[in-house]
Amino acid sequence: MADKKDPPVNDPGEHDYRDDDGLSARVDNLEAGQTTLTEKLDQVLGILGGKDKPAAATVPGDDGKGHPASVAAEIRAQLAERDRRAAADRDQAARDGVLQDLQAKVASLAETPPAAPPRRSTRLMWGNG
Repeated sequence: MADKKDPPVNDPGEHDYRDDDGLSARVDNLEAGQTTLTEKLDQVLGILGGKDKPAAATVPGDDGKGHPASVAAEIRAQLAERDRRAAADRDQAARDGVLQDLQAKVASLAETPPAAPPRRSTRLMWGNG
């Protein structure tokens, strides 16, 4: 290290160009890595955004049911199932509420037997008749 001296930063005239081949290879390698990372990021964002739906997201399992091929597909399936259950519960609660309202209305409209007429002795004593 002592025998090779680094040129000053502001001195463009004395530059050692022997290391440029290694430098260009490193730059090419980094650019290729960046490109693949960018492509993978675009793919993930596309899947999350719903643009890129994977074809055949399930593979058959040993129990005969389909298992998601990727974690994203599994999460999507679980969220869809949760939403379906929540919607079914809301619908059932709404039906139960309507049913209770109708039962209360029917109970209030039920036919009641007429009131018993006052006894004859009571009518004569109080002068109602």
